[in-house]
Amino acid sequence: MGTIKAMKIRKLNRRERTEWVLDYYSGGKRVRKWFRTKDLAQAEADGLKAQRRQCGDDWIDLSGEERNELMAVYSEARRERVSLRQVWEAFKTGKLDATPFQRRTLAEALQETLAAKRTENRRERYIQSLENYLSRFIAGRSEMFVDRLGVVEIESWFDGRNEAQSTRKSNLGRISAMFDLCWRRGYVKENPCLRVGNIRIDEKPPIILTPAQTEALLKACIDRTPDFLPYVVLGMFGGIRPEEI
Repeated sequence: MGTIKAMKIRKLNRRERTEWVLDYYSGGKRVRKWFRTKDLAQAEADGLKAQRRQCGDDWIDLSGEERNELMAVYSEARRERVSLRQVWEAFKTGKLDATPFQRRTLAEALQETLAAKRTENRRERYIQSLENYLSRFIAGRSEMFVDRLGVVEIESWFDGRNEAQSTRKSNLGRISAMFDLCWRRGYVKENPCLRVGNIRIDEKPPIILTPAQTEALLKACIDRTPDFLPYVVLGMFGGIRPEEI
C-alpha cells in the first residue's frame, strides 16, 4: 500500500463539456476522478485527506468491495460483542482455530437433540422432561450460537437455581446431552459440561416404608395425583430405579 501524492484539481473539457478532475497517485498508480463542478471535486479531495488523517493510506487504498466486506465482518463481530482487535490478537498468539465449522443456535440445537433422542427410541416422558428443562435453560438466549456458551454460563445457571445436588447432577446431564450432540456434529469444539466442577452427593441409606405408610402413599396418589400412581407402583414394587422409570 502506498501513500497519496500530488493531489490536484484541474478543469478540463470532456465530451464537449467542462468538467473537473481530481488527479492523484495512490500506491504508485494514477487515479483520476471526474466531477461536474469544482465544489464536488474539492469535497472529494477534502474527504480523502480526512480519511488519511484518521485511518491512514491503507483505508483509502481499499476497493469498494474490500470496504464492504470489512464492514460486514465488523457488524457481525459487533453483534457477537467481539472486537476485530480480539480476533486479530487471538490469531497472532495461535489461539484462534481458523478451521470453519457449522454453527447452530441454541434453539436449533435443542430441536436436533430432541429429534436425536426420538431416533434412539427414548421414552416420550424422558423427551418431554428433557425439552421442558432445556427450554428453560435457553430462555432469553435461544438465538445465541451454541458455541458461545461455556463453563461460566452453565455454572451461573446453576448458581441462580436452588436445586438439590442430586437434582443438579441430573440436570447437568440433560444440558450435557445437548452439548454432546453438538460436539459430535461439529457445532462446538468441546462439551463444556465436562469441565463443570464435580457435584458431590451424600449417599444416604434408603428409607423403608411401613405397610401403613405404603398404603397412605398409594391412597394419596389415587386421590390427588392419579397420573403419578404408575411411577410410584413401579418404583415400590417393581424394583426399578427412579431414573429408569
